[in-house]
Amino acid sequence: NEAFLTDEQYADVEDLACKLDMFKRKYMEFDLNDKGDIDMMGLKRMLEKLGLAKTHLELKKMMSEVAGGASQTISYTDFLNMMLGKSMPF
Repeated sequence: NEAFLTDEQYADVEDLACKLDMFKRKYMEFDLNDKGDIDMMGLKRMLEKLGLAKTHLELKKMMSEVAGGASQTISYTDFLNMMLGKSMPF
């Protein structure tokens, strides 16, 4: 989280430290395999819990947009970029 707290592009994000703490807890909750990344099933469960259920095709597209290319998982950095609005595919 330290890199995001000192990054100028996030300087205008209100309550950034609190948001990063919350995002970290959410990320860890949906990192189902405890490997430090979220796979498609974890993403599906997260979005359902947030009331944003998606089809399998929509999930694949999101994974591709957020993680870039052929990656089957979302890293913590990708997740933070998505949640902070730098890469919000939904």
